[in-house]
Amino acid sequence: MKYVYKIVAALGALSVIPMLGFLKIIYYKASSVAVQILAFIANMRGNADIEKILAENGGNLPENIADTMSVYDLVSLLDFSQGFSSDAVGDKFDLVIVPGIVLGVIAVMLVICAIVTAIFAFAAKNNRMVIYSSVCGIGLTFMFSKAFEAVAAPFLDQSISLSTIFDSMWASFLGEIEVMTLTNEFWFIAVAFLAVIIWTVLYNITLPENEKKERKLMLGEED
Repeated sequence: MKYVYKIVAALGALSVIPMLGFLKIIYYKASSVAVQILAFIANMRGNADIEKILAENGGNLPENIADTMSVYDLVSLLDFSQGFSSDAVGDKFDLVIVPGIVLGVIAVMLVICAIVTAIFAFAAKNNRMVIYSSVCGIGLTFMFSKAFEAVAAPFLDQSISLSTIFDSMWASFLGEIEVMTLTNEFWFIAVAFLAVIIWTVLYNITLPENEKKERKLMLGEED
């Protein structure tokens, strides 16, 4: 049973890493007049995809672009966008440099916390260390959500928008972000850490009395 506990606890902790990287945890919605115009033209020409969208929306043309993305998708998008950067664009994004760095540091800390928790599950004699590191992981998920709010704020209040980046009100017709938030899937990370805590507590409770006594002697909690 001991090795089953170790394996399950370690895998539960390590599952945080792919969840953080590949779950669709970021949701955004942007209004776009350009999309409406293109959709109208496509509908007039009998585009099958647009007709399907109209049927799903009660005959109304789409007013927004909405989708979800993972951290991996976001990093790939940022790498791609570097080729289009300019000094003017860079100045606008100064607003998110500090919160973006904080967000990245917290993400790295989450990965480290997951690895440390898995190591504790396998190597620590006192599996309370697994609980402590998992609590730390839950705390980091809340810190990540707050840091993400700080990154999203300049986009939501239009401090950063296409019109401010290109210094033209006409750019706003291409799209303006209305919603930028974390999805419910993001909280699976906290749930994973919580599951490791519950699994550890249940394991300790269900230990035979003689093993509980041996464990307390080993930890110096009983003479």
